[in-house]
Amino acid sequence: MPRTKKTLVSILGSSYFQPIANLVEQWNAFPHHRPNKVQSGFYESGYASSVVLLLVAMFESYVVRLRFVQGSKVPASARTALGVVFAIFPRLRHRKALIDVYVLRDWQDRAISQCGWAASKLALTAAGADGGIADA
Repeated sequence: MPRTKKTLVSILGSSYFQPIANLVEQWNAFPHHRPNKVQSGFYESGYASSVVLLLVAMFESYVVRLRFVQGSKVPASARTALGVVFAIFPRLRHRKALIDVYVLRDWQDRAISQCGWAASKLALTAAGADGGIADA
């Protein structure tokens, strides 16, 4: 009987669901204070940034699997996760929202690497992009 070669492509990102849910649960457990004009709460910024970073890591893990499964549909020029997704789903409804998440993630990464976490947190807060929760 001939042996067939089976390739296993694991998705590490699926293991992020519970940690993300735990972070959101802990985030919601803190008392929410109305942010002032200068900053939102300390916990809101940290938890929001952590959740965004884990969600992007999870998404990119699934994109690697998508690239493997749909390899023939992915052009060689699609080098990023967004490039792969947009090549396979050219009429994606939430295209701009997905781009915005990556812009925020990339901006956070640059700010953290260039000036440290404290300075980037201050910059995110000042830009209104810190993901803080405001009371309705």
